Amino acid sequence: MKELLQNHPNWRGFPGAGNSLFGQNHPGQEKLKRFRPQLKWKLRVLFGGACVGTALLLHFYFDAYITSPSEQHSTPLFLWGMTLICLLLANAIIYRTLNGQAQQQRRYYQHAGLVPLALSQRQALRLDIVQLYDCGFWSETLEYYPLAARVKDDDYHYNLFPLASASSYLQLLGNDWGIATAQDYHEMLQRLHNGMHSRLFAAQAAKKSEQLSQHLAELIGVTPKDVLDCLHSGSGNRPPALLWGFDLWRGIVMSRNAFSAGLIDESQAWKDLLKTADFVYEIFASFDDFYTNYRLGNAFWSNNPKMAKFRLDQFNGYKKYCRWPIAKLSWPSPSGIELSPDMLTGFGLLANKRMHQRIDRSANEMWQ
Repeated sequence: MKELLQNHPNWRGFPGAGNSLFGQNHPGQEKLKRFRPQLKWKLRVLFGGACVGTALLLHFYFDAYITSPSEQHSTPLFLWGMTLICLLLANAIIYRTLNGQAQQQRRYYQHAGLVPLALSQRQALRLDIVQLYDCGFWSETLEYYPLAARVKDDDYHYNLFPLASASSYLQLLGNDWGIATAQDYHEMLQRLHNGMHSRLFAAQAAKKSEQLSQHLAELIGVTPKDVLDCLHSGSGNRPPALLWGFDLWRGIVMSRNAFSAGLIDESQAWKDLLKTADFVYEIFASFDDFYTNYRLGNAFWSNNPKMAKFRLDQFNGYKKYCRWPIAKLSWPSPSGIELSPDMLTGFGLLANKRMHQRIDRSANEMWQ
């Protein structure tokens, strides 16, 4: 990127200075708000005044030149003036809002010391692009939203986008994961890198693969064979996919949230993110393969048809509508990161099914 500039928070138009007033929301999605309620009321009043003025002017000229053409009529300068003022003020509000968002982004980046990310960092963040696009989150910075902690020494009032507090992210981590400290975060991330969900999936698939594959295939809209293929080595002798897409995606999100909560610093967050992303590139040959596996893991975890459909709708909306620059990045080649024996062999289930009892016990302990 030549300049660090991205979508306005909770808005899909890219970049923030885009001229799409009503956004790029796909059917079935609630429109993401760009204008605050008070600005909307001002615009309604001004456009309403302009419409009334225009209607009165049309009535005047119709009466003057059609109904009574022989009579002399004075030009309603006051009406002309009020109509033009309403239109000019409305346009000024729109222009200031659209351009102000980009200006405030630039100020935020300057005071936060942010510059365009390296390619490897952008590729790591791209792994969460479906949810980022659907929610209008940021994809070109470590934070999802502008962080108050980034600009705590700046007394400027960022009135066009919210500044998120660290406490809100800490509350999110606590509610979702029971994470309250940096140690909690590191332990939970390690559990994901160890295959928190993949381990349980492998254990269950070893005992009832046909039943499980049929059920999950119906949930996410693939064939049972597609599910069973996750138990075997992938193309190019890649490790079995199991549910690593889900495990590692959750690691990406957790690292970003831990940074935003102030539990880890930026360098640690990037270290963890890039490591997690390298695992992804070793296992999956494309973004579509990765995200389909994520959906499989999400269905296995939630066992919720509505949630499974929602994730598919998110993916289809992203594929059809997303034009963000980060979505166009190429898929990296494997970096050669060292994989654990469990990741390489799918927890050994395919080579030795007698191990499934031990793995099942271990998986249940991890879930407790």
